[in-house]
Amino acid sequence: MTGAVLTTHLARQHPEHTVVLASGGVNSTVLAYWLAARRSRLTLVSFGHGQLHRIALNRASVLAQALDCRHRVMDVTALLDPGAQSFRSQLEPVSSLPTQGAVPGGTPVPHEVMLDVAVSVAVAVRADAVASGVRVAHPSPTHPQGPLDKDDAWAGLRLLTPFAGLPAAAVVRLGTALGVPFADTWSCARAEPPHCGLCAPCVERRRAFHATGIVDLTTYQDTRPREAG
Repeated sequence: MTGAVLTTHLARQHPEHTVVLASGGVNSTVLAYWLAARRSRLTLVSFGHGQLHRIALNRASVLAQALDCRHRVMDVTALLDPGAQSFRSQLEPVSSLPTQGAVPGGTPVPHEVMLDVAVSVAVAVRADAVASGVRVAHPSPTHPQGPLDKDDAWAGLRLLTPFAGLPAAAVVRLGTALGVPFADTWSCARAEPPHCGLCAPCVERRRAFHATGIVDLTTYQDTRPREAG
C-alpha cells in the first residue's frame, strides 16, 4: 500500500488525542508527524530499558520538543528478556538479508506489553486513540493488528497501526513529504553514535532510503553499500 492508496487509507484516521508509542525510530517519528499534521493532540510514550536504549529515548524526547507535546518514559527494565534471540540477533552484523520485506528482529519488551501500557496512559490522559508505527504485525488473540483503524474493547479506544504490512520505503516517502527530520531519529541496535550500519535495523534503514532514491543523511560507521541481500 503506497502512494494515493496509503494517503486515502490514512485520511480515515484522525483522532483528537492520540497516545503514540515513540521509540525514537523512523516509523514512530513519521507516525507522530502525520498525526500532528492532522491536528491530533499527541502524548508520546517511550520505554526505558537500560543503556542500550538511552540514545533512542533522547531522540524520542527531541521529537516531543519538535511537536510540542507531552512525553512519558516508562521504565520497563524489570520486564526485560535480554536473552531473547530476536533481540540478540539485532546486535550482530548482518551478512545476508532478504531484499524484500521486513528485516527480522525484535525488541526486549513485547509489543503487546507496550500496547497495554500505552492504553493505560491513554485512559489516564483521556485520549481517544493509541497509535503504533509497527510495520510487521504481531497478531495475538488479545491484540490483533493490521493496516486498519479499529475500535478496540479497551475503554472505547481506537487502535491505529496504519503502517502494518507496508515496506520501509513507503514510510520514508511519507516522512519526506511531511518534512520529518530523519537525522533526529535513531535505528541502530547499538548504544553509541554513529549508527553502525551493519546491524539489522541499520541495514533496513539504509535499504529503505536507497529504494526511494532519497538522500540518507545518517552517519554510518560502516559505509559499504548495503542495498543488496
